[in-house]
Parts: sequence; structure tokens; C-alpha cells
Amino acid sequence: MKRLKLSETGWRSILFTISIINSLYFNITLINTLELWIISKISGSSLITGILFSLISIPFFFSYFTGTIVDTIKNKKIILLAFSFLLLVILFLSQLELLVNNLFALILLFYIMTLLTGFIFDISGAIMSIWIKENINEEIYKKVSSINQIIARSLGLFAGVLAGIFLTVNLKYSLFGPLFLLGITIFLLLPIKISSTKGIKKSGLKEGFIEGFNYIRKNKVLTQFVILTIGNFFFNMQGLLLLFYVEDFLHKGPIFFSMLGAVSEIGIILGSAYAPKIKKGKLGFYHVLFGTFISASLMSYILIHNVFLAVIPTFAVSFFSGINSVLTSSVLLRVIDKEYMGRVRGTISAISEGLVTFSGPLGGVLIAAMGIGQTYLLVGLVMLIFFYLELAFKEFYNLRI
Repeated sequence: MKRLKLSETGWRSILFTISIINSLYFNITLINTLELWIISKISGSSLITGILFSLISIPFFFSYFTGTIVDTIKNKKIILLAFSFLLLVILFLSQLELLVNNLFALILLFYIMTLLTGFIFDISGAIMSIWIKENINEEIYKKVSSINQIIARSLGLFAGVLAGIFLTVNLKYSLFGPLFLLGITIFLLLPIKISSTKGIKKSGLKEGFIEGFNYIRKNKVLTQFVILTIGNFFFNMQGLLLLFYVEDFLHKGPIFFSMLGAVSEIGIILGSAYAPKIKKGKLGFYHVLFGTFISASLMSYILIHNVFLAVIPTFAVSFFSGINSVLTSSVLLRVIDKEYMGRVRGTISAISEGLVTFSGPLGGVLIAAMGIGQTYLLVGLVMLIFFYLELAFKEFYNLRI
């Protein structure tokens, strides 16, 4: 396939494609935020709301199967469009049920919609990786990975703000906004070219599943990275930890939790923007270096009793995480063969995203048993162990950025 040149036209195509695919992430964030608030207010049940919160992680347990389908199917855009249209229909039905105040139907539709958004998020991420691998010159993987993450996180931040506006204006009609925006996204997706790779042997699902598993198993770099990804089981507790840190440790209101959440998003965006400035060196060196700062920042919460001082570790964790994420993404784009991109990404997502389902309950148990400060200390120590474990994984550690 002909690669995009580093021309103005090429960059317009890159930015357009990345923005449109990431607009699905924007819609998903907006929809899920609205769902949680609406169900919480209408049902008054923490159990119903809690189940809804965890459902978006369930599809990631099937990421390897999803990645196999994306890898082996000829027209990848059809998958994305089909799921997006289905989401549009369910969103429309949900708005109708919200207007007539049918709680049972609304809960059922919201649960289905949340599962669907998880699959869309997973599929769109896999397609994005494949598109970058097939259409972007290797020399600019790092810059494009940075742009991709900046756009995604910026849209996510905007979605949270927009959800608050919709809910403030009118809760009953709040789903009309994302309905309109999702419709625009689907319309803009239509002209995007996401063709399947030429010259690659197309396998059936069964063969594709086995081939992908063997590819990952025999690749030391990927097996080592999959093991290191298990550390996200603890790292993904951050949102819950921050919530209880503000409420129970600092005894502050939700506005301060929102403030630290915004700082976290800004940190990731700025870290992602800074990452391309790192031109050379070993990936493992930067992981260990920035990972040390991340772990130290997590452990420092136990010493901070002022919400405004808490901005420092919150920003630091996100900033260095943003750098590490972009560096890792760009390096893996070089390492992974394009015909296995969906399956490899699916394996990683199953661990890094799927484990979120269990991170919350375990985090809640740890907080109840140890307290918020000691839990932060434990999570920081565990993350430090995983970062320094890279020193033993020479193949992954020595990858050049």
C-alpha cells in the first residue's frame, strides 16, 4: 500500500482520520457519563449504577477475539459503521424511554449500550493501530502516536464538560445531544478509507486465532510486554483512589475531585505532546526513569493533606504516564507485523482494560482494610516493582525509541 508522504495533503488526511475515529471515543465518553448520572438520579441505587460502571470493561475480556475478526475481515470500516449505527438506534430508544420514565427499559437499554460502547472503543482502537501501521511512514510513528493520544484525551476532557452542560440544561432531553453528535460522526466516517492489507494471507477465524496466539507466544518482546501490562491491574485503581482521597482523606467536595480529574487529563495531554521531543535511547530506560517518578508520586499522597498541593502528584503521574504511553505505542507499531496488529492489541487490551473490572473491587477492599494512604503506598510500591522488572526483560528493555 502506498504510504502517505510528509506533505500538507498527507497531514490533512492523517489529522482527519485520527480525529474522526477518535470522535467515537468522544461520543462514548459523553454517553457513558450521561448514563451514569441519569441512572444514579432516576434509580437512586448504587448497585444498579455500579453494575453500569463496570460493564464497559467486560468487552475487553474478548479483545483477542475482536482483534482476530478485525485482522481477518476484508472491509474493516463496515464493522465500525455497523456498531456505530446500532449504538445510534439504542441511544434513540433510550431517549424515548427517558422521556416516558420507563425505568426498567431504560436500565436494560443502558446496560446493552454500555456493553456496545466497550466493543466500539476496542474495535476503533484496533482499526486505528492498523490504519497507522499501513498508511504512516515509520519515521513519524512517534509523532502520530502523540497526536492520536492528544486528540483522544482532549476530546474526552471536552466530553466530560459537555455532559455536565447537557444534564444542567435538562436531564430528560440530555441524550439528544450525543444522538446528534453520533450521527455527524457516522456521516464523517463514510468517506474514510480503511482497506484491508494487500498481499497478506487471509485466514479463517479459527486459523487466525491460533496464528495470532503463536505469533505472540514466540515473540519475546511481546510476551514480556504482556507480562508487564499486568501492572495495570493496580495502576487502574487511580480513579477510585483519587475519589476516596478527596472525600475521605481530605474531606472535600466533588468540585475538588473534578478539579484533580481535569489536572490528570491535562497531564496526559501535555505528556503526550512532550514525548516526540525524546529522540533516542532505550525504551526500558525511559520506562524505569519515568516509572520511578510515577511510583514516587503515588506514594506521596500519604504525606499531602492539602487539595491544591495534591495537584503536583496528580499532574506528575499523568504527565509521565502520557510520555511512556506514546513511546511504547510508537515502538510497538514498529515491532508488530501489521497482519497481527489487531490480535496483539486485543491481547494487551484484555489485560490492561479488562482488568479494570477487578481493579475497582480490589481497590475498595484495600481502602476499607488499610485506609486510603496505605493503599496509595502499596500501589506505588507494586508499580515500582513492575517498572524495575523491565531490567530483567532485556529484549523489551533494549528496544530503541
